[in-house]
Amino acid sequence: LRTSAEDLADQYPEMEVRGVVGDFLHDLNLVGNGDNRLFLFLAGTIGNLYPRQLATFLTSVRATLGDGDSFLIGLDLVKDTARLEAAYNDSAGVTAEFNLNALRVLNQRFGTNFEVDAFEHVALYDPEHDWIEMRLRARRPTSVSLGNARELRFEIGDEIRTEISRKFTQKSLVRELSGTGLELSAWFTDPEHLFASALVRPVFEDGSS
Repeated sequence: LRTSAEDLADQYPEMEVRGVVGDFLHDLNLVGNGDNRLFLFLAGTIGNLYPRQLATFLTSVRATLGDGDSFLIGLDLVKDTARLEAAYNDSAGVTAEFNLNALRVLNQRFGTNFEVDAFEHVALYDPEHDWIEMRLRARRPTSVSLGNARELRFEIGDEIRTEISRKFTQKSLVRELSGTGLELSAWFTDPEHLFASALVRPVFEDGSS
């Protein structure tokens, strides 16, 4: 983070760059004061939030925004199922390795003993919820020690959901914003309508934004 902040400061000397360590779900209060601020939340990270988490996050964003502030969100849009699933099952195995690494992290941080090679990466699109589900599926029977003499047993085909990646439409984003004190101000997409940037502004008590 420090290196990134220093690089940005070098590239844009006319700007003041300050790095803040925090969790965007809980630490928006760490953002400094100012007028006509633009908050950026790009790279589709918003798609990793479950509906209730997203509502809480958007409400906290609204509490942070003042008069003249805006919020720009990066979104991955709903598209052909085959295209979506291919993106999460890339031939180079990058996504699979990322997914399996979750087990290594659990082993390192919490002392579990997941056998990483006992699982395989699975990514499927759920059209009911408009999200990709990343899962780890047991390739063979395996067990994991959870401490306190507890053991979790996996049979062949048992799955762990590790992540979701939600896909949006303009209408679905408007629904998500409803009741959070935010409203869509502008919508930008690429020519193929694969991705979007949504400019969102706060709604005030008099109905203005």
